[in-house]
Amino acid sequence: MGRQFSEAERVDILNLLIKKGKKLFGARGLKKTTIYDITREVGIAQGSFYSFFDSKEELYFEVLEMEERVLWESLRSHLGDIRLNRKSFRRFLSTSLDLIHENPFIRDLVQNNSYSKLLEKVPASKMSAHLAEERSILMESFDSYQQAGTMKKVKPNILAGLFHALFLLYLHREDIGVDIFGDVIDLMLDLTSDGLVNRGDRNLE
Repeated sequence: MGRQFSEAERVDILNLLIKKGKKLFGARGLKKTTIYDITREVGIAQGSFYSFFDSKEELYFEVLEMEERVLWESLRSHLGDIRLNRKSFRRFLSTSLDLIHENPFIRDLVQNNSYSKLLEKVPASKMSAHLAEERSILMESFDSYQQAGTMKKVKPNILAGLFHALFLLYLHREDIGVDIFGDVIDLMLDLTSDGLVNRGDRNLE
């Protein structure tokens, strides 16, 4: 059991755990980073780690959420800068997926099966709250387009599920077939853009 810390110490250590965790997870991924690696960087005993997080997966999830918020804000800003039509939305989706999968944390989720580890270790309530936040951000981004009739009105949980499904496709790259995966993604983006947006030439025409 780790020693007791003052409130000020707890704040400082928590910030350090997040900072050092981000550095180590970004460089090594979830699987190859140990609690010992993290606590050694922070300068606390391994037992003290559990005063802050129940597992390294929960710390990873904390950092991942911070990374995703930055990504979402960037994507929402980008979406607000374009004149929405089927082709511009198709480009937005493609750029979004590229940015998401270039992020070392999200790439680790896809390439090293870290996503399944998070599902095992992170409480379901946290996962639910995370998905609810994603839905909220999506609807803030798309609400004005839906109200204007440029984009079809789709329930927030359905829209969020659609984007989540596009992400999850990357977890099944080998199942789908590496040789055709790029073509499958392209077709999915074409169909999604043509189906959701009411204005502009269709991508599949």
